[in-house]
Amino acid sequence: MHIPGVRLHNGNWHSIIKCMRIWLAAAMVAVPLTVFAGLVLPVGTEVKAVLEKAVLILYLAALFIPLYITAKKND
Repeated sequence: MHIPGVRLHNGNWHSIIKCMRIWLAAAMVAVPLTVFAGLVLPVGTEVKAVLEKAVLILYLAALFIPLYITAKKND
């Protein structure tokens, strides 16, 4: 695993794993809810495409931003 600007070592690895476990548990709840909401919403195809892109960006940001902050804090 490579995170630009962060050195991974035994001192910060445990906090990184804890952060990823929390993210994974939250993602297992949030992703099905957002997919269901996207199927139920009565909006146009263009709006759904924009929402799908926004959800993907938020999903990835919610993965990497807390990971980077946790790794830098314990570096």
